[in-house]
Amino acid sequence: MDTQKFFSAITKLNISQNRLAESFNTSASTVNAWIKQNRQPQLTARDIYNAIDECRSKYSHYKKQDDFINDFIKRLDITETERNFFTQKFDNLKSQDLPEDICYEKFMLDVIQMSLDRADCPCDLITYDPASTSRPVIGIGIEHIVAVREDGRVYSAGANDYQQCTTYTWRDIVSISSGWRSTVGLKKDGTCIAIGNNVIGNGEIYKWTDIISIACGAWHTLGLRSNGSVVAFGQGGYGQCHLEGWSNIKAIAAGDTHSVGLKNDGTVIAAGNNEYGQCNVLSWKDIICIAAGGDHTFGLTADGKILAAGDINTFDFRNWTDIISLATGKYHLVALKKDGTVLATGHNASQQCDVYRWHDIIAVYAGYFKTAAITSDGRVVSTVGKHEKSSAYTDTSSWQIFKPLVNTDNKLSKFESVRLQALETMNRIKQLQLQYMPFINEYRSPADIHYFDHTSDIDQIIRQLHQLSKKLYNDVHLPPITDLLLEYHAAFVDFYNSLVKEKSDPNDDIFSYTPSPASYEAFVTLVMITNKAIKNLQSL
Repeated sequence: MDTQKFFSAITKLNISQNRLAESFNTSASTVNAWIKQNRQPQLTARDIYNAIDECRSKYSHYKKQDDFINDFIKRLDITETERNFFTQKFDNLKSQDLPEDICYEKFMLDVIQMSLDRADCPCDLITYDPASTSRPVIGIGIEHIVAVREDGRVYSAGANDYQQCTTYTWRDIVSISSGWRSTVGLKKDGTCIAIGNNVIGNGEIYKWTDIISIACGAWHTLGLRSNGSVVAFGQGGYGQCHLEGWSNIKAIAAGDTHSVGLKNDGTVIAAGNNEYGQCNVLSWKDIICIAAGGDHTFGLTADGKILAAGDINTFDFRNWTDIISLATGKYHLVALKKDGTVLATGHNASQQCDVYRWHDIIAVYAGYFKTAAITSDGRVVSTVGKHEKSSAYTDTSSWQIFKPLVNTDNKLSKFESVRLQALETMNRIKQLQLQYMPFINEYRSPADIHYFDHTSDIDQIIRQLHQLSKKLYNDVHLPPITDLLLEYHAAFVDFYNSLVKEKSDPNDDIFSYTPSPASYEAFVTLVMITNKAIKNLQSL
């Protein structure tokens, strides 16, 4: 790695040629020649890190490091907001009493990233493949969450104490993963970029090449190469990073202290801490999806069966069916069903399992105390836990990682079909209620009305209400208004039971009896819930 590549990067910062010549202890003509040779530098993350090693000795003629940094910032062609950001960043680094070379390195890393990834740099749209289980596009750490947009840039929110959310300069990212307090991104060129605690180190991640997928554990990171081999970096005290012999791998997963690989033949291999048996996966076969969490490992077979290893005492997935993919966090398991709904089991102290209202989901992700998912129109939904100190961490509602496809064939999505079915049923129920209301109001009037003249009409209406209510309860599952539909069913049962109590003869047909005041009140409640359900269905 020569000085020229590093120089080519910082020429984009619009520093004067004379100043650059002085800084590099060379002539202005040499600087001009360098500029002509490489006007459009295209550095990889690997080049950036190597350049930082190189640059440490190039500015030694400054009496104080602060003098160079302050002068450097003044000459950057950046906005005032960005300038203030860098000034504050360097001041913060100095206040941490870090060794001078480390402080300088961390600062220069951010500067060079910005020099390469300014807003005017073009970025090709990335084809998003929601069916891919081997390329994560959302990463969830202990208190931060990140997501890849289709333009190759990154959303981030949450705690940033180790700069794990300082990803706004990243470009051409195709996959992302998060560790405890770290973020690692995979670029289109097969290199990686990383930020946060325990991911930079000696720059090994920056030197990886030919990577097609990544996975972060608590304190280690895995990279899957196109040839099926796996590289690893981080804390490997349990052997979770000793993966030199792995081959024919098509998907990877990382737990707290163990690593898991899915092979091309559907078998699974694991390495690392096996205190709870989380690595006992060698007997698994016909696996299509793997997930690794704190001290556990899960696999999904081609026929939809979930296999588990490790500490799984808090998980109950015995009755789950129609599962197409899995994700697991520190203490919970999440599964995506064929119908676009989501199931979850495990500890729920931070509401990470409160996903039963989600619908139209195409991918799920699980972190330490958080669950996130992607909807079919590209939005990111996520749970909100009471442990979350940063309000920014809880909010992904504005994130749109890809634009929804235009429905050119006018076919309804499964969710829209169910919504219309529910709306049609509720509107039919409302019509029947309107037909029934004159009878029930007539009964409550003081006049002496021969109410039994209408019993046949009452019978027919109540029977139809009964049939539609059963259909709604048994056939319509719409997560956004699940609670409301259950409330409607409970109200109908109250109304029905009230009619039952009015029977004078146990052998008579229940529907032949006029409503009592109690039945009237139950009916009014039923009407109110019906109207509310219709309004909600129309607004979805």
